[in-house]
Amino acid sequence: GSWFHKRLEFYRETPDVANNIMNVELKDRLEELKEICKTIGIKGESKDKVLDREKKDFACANAWYEVSMDLHTPQKIPTINQFLKQNHFRHLGSEVGIRLHMPHTHKTGKVMLTGMYDTLLYHENQNTIFIVDAKTTAGSPEERLITCPLEFQTQHYMMVLKFAIESGLVQKKYGLPEDVEVGGMIHIAIQKP
Repeated sequence: GSWFHKRLEFYRETPDVANNIMNVELKDRLEELKEICKTIGIKGESKDKVLDREKKDFACANAWYEVSMDLHTPQKIPTINQFLKQNHFRHLGSEVGIRLHMPHTHKTGKVMLTGMYDTLLYHENQNTIFIVDAKTTAGSPEERLITCPLEFQTQHYMMVLKFAIESGLVQKKYGLPEDVEVGGMIHIAIQKP
């Protein structure tokens, strides 16, 4: 799932550019794993297994991404790429972190709220911000999606974005109108083969 999410960050890039970025990401991750192995004393064949597993995970997730993003379904709905790249959406960012204090809490008991968003899209016609959240699943994508609206993450991410908008943080960062609102959360479920 992590490599799939990393590749999704670059959905707007050409395949060549995205592949180059991803290869650099893999190289960096392998170097990180080598350092970790060295620090904790993993050597030889054991270290090779760790690195090989990461390379395999990388290749699998990239394959899932390549197949799923342009997959046509029997329902004749837009592909994921077609949907995300609609003209009315403006890409605000990928892996966007928002961290703020919960409003209306006592000064000494401030609650810190944090959200890390896969992608934020601004719907220009509706003046709303949509959260895009990818889910890879070993089970049925339909069953996975059914639970999303009930999950804590969905409620939390929507609340954090709402508070960030109310505080003016999002409008300032992205040059959006003051009256922008939360549009909703778009879950993308990908079934792992």
